[in-house]
Amino acid sequence: MRPCSSTPSSATRFAWLPYGDTAVGIDYTQNEEVQFHGDTARAYGIGVVQFIESLGTELFAVAKYQTLQRTFAQYDGLTAISTGARVRF
Repeated sequence: MRPCSSTPSSATRFAWLPYGDTAVGIDYTQNEEVQFHGDTARAYGIGVVQFIESLGTELFAVAKYQTLQRTFAQYDGLTAISTGARVRF
């Protein structure tokens, strides 16, 4: 079994809006031989977090696209999208 190779998920903050920073991050992961010989799994992702300092709130959205390639089967890619908020008090 070979280990996975991935780029570290790193976010960069920008001061685009007056009420708080905006963070943007991307990631890519590739795994070989996930369950069977010849498997290749890949995942691509992007995320955005908007900090609203005065409310102690973070709004976020994340999108991820995942694929699995096998020598003996065919699978469609999977897209997942998540949104939400975190409020500190």
